[in-house]
Amino acid sequence: MEEGDIEALLRQAKNGNQRAFNSLFDIHWEYVYRFLMQRIQNNQLAEEIAIESFAKAFDNIKNFNSSYTFKTWVVTIAKNNLIDQHRKAEKHQITAFRNPEFTSNNFENTSPSPEDILIQSQQSERILTCIKDLPINYRTILKMRYFEGMNYLQIEKK
Repeated sequence: MEEGDIEALLRQAKNGNQRAFNSLFDIHWEYVYRFLMQRIQNNQLAEEIAIESFAKAFDNIKNFNSSYTFKTWVVTIAKNNLIDQHRKAEKHQITAFRNPEFTSNNFENTSPSPEDILIQSQQSERILTCIKDLPINYRTILKMRYFEGMNYLQIEKK
C-alpha cells in the first residue's frame, strides 16, 4: 500500500472511521508482530504486546504526529511496551524472555514455573482490562478476531 493511502487512512481513523482502523491494523500487524518475535521469541507474549500496542495507538490516534510514519509510531509503542514488560519481569526476578539481548539468565528447563504461569495469567488479565477500556468498536473487532477466530473478511462483513 502506498504512503498516500496510509495517510488517507490515518485521516479517516482520526475522525473515528472504524474501517480505517481495521485497515491500519491489517496493514501493520505482521510487521509489529515480527518485530516483537525477533526480540522475545515467545509467540503468546509477542501477540499480547502487539495487541496492547495497537490498542494504545488507536486510543491515542488523535495525538499521532504526521511527520512520522504510522509504522514507526506503532513499532515505537510496541518497543516501549516490550521494555516495560521486561522491567516488570526483572522487578519480579522472573523473566519470560529467552533472547540473550534481554537477559543474562539462560535456563535449561524451558517449562513454565508456577510463577511464570501466574505472571502470564496476570498479563492476560491486564490485557483483558485494557481491551475492556477500549471503545466498543475496537473491542468488538478484537473479540471477533481473537476470541471468535474470525478472519478479516468475516469481520468486514459484520
